[in-house]
Amino acid sequence: MKLIQFGVREDYGKEYCLTLLKTKRYSLLQIEVDISEYGDWFELPYLQINMGYGRLFSFLFTIARFGFTFDIIGRNWRDEE
Repeated sequence: MKLIQFGVREDYGKEYCLTLLKTKRYSLLQIEVDISEYGDWFELPYLQINMGYGRLFSFLFTIARFGFTFDIIGRNWRDEE
């Protein structure tokens, strides 16, 4: 089990990920901030809230080229390298 894991990925922009209390398959909290290189600066905001399918609660919000996501008690996202 890892207490804190931080990573930066470059995939059509930069993604900053923070994971708290990570086990082999699940994490207590996962947070990601995304700054995209592509997309329109004048896109409408997008909000998505999920429950179930391997997570207790998930929140996704994007506006223009910026995005914010967090996941509470959910399956691990892909690993940072």
